[in-house]
Amino acid sequence: MKKLLASATCLLAFIVGSANTISGKISDENDDPIPGAAVVIVGTKNGTVTDNSGYYRLQDVASGQYLLEISSVGYETVRKACTVVDGRNTVLNVGLEEEVSELESVMITAESESRRIAAMPIKATSIDTRLLKAEATNTVGILTRAPGVRVRQSGGLGSNAEIQLNGLSGNAVRQYYDGIPLELLGGGISLNNIPVNAIDRIDVYKGVMPIDIGTDALAGGINVVPKEVYDSYLDASYEFGSFNTHVVAINGAKMTNDRFFVGFNGFFNYSDNDYKMRNIETRVLDENGFETFAGTRTVRRFHNQHQSSFAEVQVGANQLKWADRLVLSTGFSQRSDEMQHGARVGGRPAGDAETDNRAFFQNLKFRKTFNKKLTINYFGNYAIVRDGVNDATDNLYNWFGEIEPLGSSTNGRELTPQPTLREGRNFVTVHRLTGEYKFSDNYKFSVSNFYAFQRITGEDPLARLVPIENPTTDPNTLPSELSRNILAAQFSGKWFENKLETLVFGKYYAYENSSSDFNQAGGSVIFDPIVRSGEEFGFGTGVKLSWDANRFLR
Repeated sequence: MKKLLASATCLLAFIVGSANTISGKISDENDDPIPGAAVVIVGTKNGTVTDNSGYYRLQDVASGQYLLEISSVGYETVRKACTVVDGRNTVLNVGLEEEVSELESVMITAESESRRIAAMPIKATSIDTRLLKAEATNTVGILTRAPGVRVRQSGGLGSNAEIQLNGLSGNAVRQYYDGIPLELLGGGISLNNIPVNAIDRIDVYKGVMPIDIGTDALAGGINVVPKEVYDSYLDASYEFGSFNTHVVAINGAKMTNDRFFVGFNGFFNYSDNDYKMRNIETRVLDENGFETFAGTRTVRRFHNQHQSSFAEVQVGANQLKWADRLVLSTGFSQRSDEMQHGARVGGRPAGDAETDNRAFFQNLKFRKTFNKKLTINYFGNYAIVRDGVNDATDNLYNWFGEIEPLGSSTNGRELTPQPTLREGRNFVTVHRLTGEYKFSDNYKFSVSNFYAFQRITGEDPLARLVPIENPTTDPNTLPSELSRNILAAQFSGKWFENKLETLVFGKYYAYENSSSDFNQAGGSVIFDPIVRSGEEFGFGTGVKLSWDANRFLR
């Protein structure tokens, strides 16, 4: 592994070249990057500005001693001395202090990424998690503090979380990780098992979604933004709680020089979830094997374990000649759940049913700004997902965790319509490409294209076979495929000294789905292949009218 990383670093260094340079990161007092900061060598015409990640790079610098001047609107201007040696890249990271000045009652302050999102013409809120990393909570716990967001969780760690936005829930609210729908990343990652110290912020969009997310939803969406690596760090935590709950999170990165890095992001969650439930109508079997009502009791859940894990290794670089940021990552996610009951709690629990999910994935991220005007962003992902359902048992349990000794009335299953040992094999790939062109500080045009493809197949030794071929066929082996593409364009502008902000966007949706349907007619099974496709157009606008920094209408 060390030889592989060293080879990758040397290859990237060869591509970049070895001319004398001065590079580094310009950040604020909270270590947030400052984009657009001017970096100039005093007494020369050699200067540049930082990119969206706060990085700069001065090329073709002769050896010697220099004085650099760094300035940005809203920050104190500073000068720093540095020495350039032949054959070496000089690294100079500078922190700027925020400048607050009052001119005719107008306050000039710097704007963080969270503030920028919250100030958009569309209705959005961004939660900065830097001050919450010491708390024993997860992403769902943070969302409960966001205005206009309601979260209902059906149980303990790993249980389903229903999020309401604008009074809507379910499929009307989409959930994202780094702008990609969670359902496309495998089942190991969910909002209720991502530790706080693994993320940078949470963006909540209520209604209209920005086109750089790619997809859309009726009520809006929740986007969890992970950390980006710009410095060496190590962040580890362990939490222990009730019901034998354990949460471990480790995040770290190592900068091999001023541009190349290796990073790791991982977590492990476990809980028995054996909490008590009140007013449960319990049933048992009498000596004749008949089910009888045993009263309303307080019972403890006994088949409700949750386990999930995630591990990702990153290799990347910042401030290359042909890429401001390039990251290649590979990882694994896993989740397993014991199923105590179905959608409703009944008088008879499940004691053997369980599900599991495993996903292997690879991601590629690329970002580049050309001539301070055009910015290109690309995200690519492919994943191999294995998911299983085990609901095949003759055991009959009561709410006291006991197996009834007199026969069974489960018909070989507890929760599913028929016994199943299904093992799914799924392939998923996602690609998102966005481009933004700035005509000026007030006007910009953006385009985005999102493409996703899923292929679902599997097998089940207990499935009802259908007479498609001779011998008969397991219907789970017949593949289902879904492809979708969303193309969007947007123009945004600021008018009347930034008091009026507008954006107008249009979107084109296209999809194609192929699957199979089976109908029983006259005692026989009819196999019906189905292919559906469609396309739709949509458009929208956002308007924000500001009176001052604290009063606006959108």
